[in-house]
Amino acid sequence: GNKMAELNGSFTKRGQTRWSLLKIVIIFALSALFMCIIFLSFPELNEEDKLLMKLPRDIEDAKDLGRLLSKYRESHYFTVLTAFFATYIFLQTFAIPGSIFLSILSGFLFHFVLALFLVCLCSAIGASFCYLLSALLGQVIVAKYFSTRVAAWKKQVENHRSDLMNYIVFLRITPFFTKLVHQHSLSCYRSTTATLLYRNIHW
Repeated sequence: GNKMAELNGSFTKRGQTRWSLLKIVIIFALSALFMCIIFLSFPELNEEDKLLMKLPRDIEDAKDLGRLLSKYRESHYFTVLTAFFATYIFLQTFAIPGSIFLSILSGFLFHFVLALFLVCLCSAIGASFCYLLSALLGQVIVAKYFSTRVAAWKKQVENHRSDLMNYIVFLRITPFFTKLVHQHSLSCYRSTTATLLYRNIHW
């Protein structure tokens, strides 16, 4: 009886893990498809410009992309604005490196007040989506494949329970902590989305 219960529990956990993985893959695929639709709405680019239309990986890529988008900003302002908004949230949601260069790029493309508003808003929305993905789907996957690290993260967060906001800021500015670890640590702690939004908007 106990062995049968353990087997059933094992199969249930495997099913939950696979289903969570499938959901994340579907969400990522739909998000990527949405990004493709946005970029297909761009005006026809020549071959030279097509080479520059990519996610910036360094400051030089950001400069090249900024010069490219500035050419189309006047005639296709809302297309450029929508593409920037969606790309920033996409990168933040799936913890893909590159959003820091978009932050720099925003100051080049838009007025200071608008650029500041966009970066704060996109950062808050993207980080909240990342947190929700981790809380709703990621915990099953991470608990299965990274259970030891999860236990360590939970302990660290619990140790800083009295000064959680300061600890969140520390995680935010420390380079060797990835955004994904940051958000998952908070989801393990059951931090509220409101707290996460407050931190992102004020940081």
